[in-house]
Amino acid sequence: MRNYFPFVYDLAEEWKKFTGLPFVFACWTANKAISQEFLTKFNQATEWGVNNISEVVENTDYCIPKGVNLLNYLQNDINYPFDEQKKKALALFLKYIA
Repeated sequence: MRNYFPFVYDLAEEWKKFTGLPFVFACWTANKAISQEFLTKFNQATEWGVNNISEVVENTDYCIPKGVNLLNYLQNDINYPFDEQKKKALALFLKYIA
């Protein structure tokens, strides 16, 4: 990237320096009430996926571009739990963009 663009920024790094909080790139949200049954099944499916990343990657290998180490990315570059620090970070981000 640095060879193609005069300026390259890591959003997560810049946000951390600016706020002291982690950067939330994505989260699941809803604009209406969700039933407990759905939430339970959704959380179980998410937990299964996070706990079985290597199996997921093996089953999607056919559609991953060559040279992309998806297993490493999913296991080492993403932090999954939406903890209190991430909730604070997201709330602050939403406040800034309001």
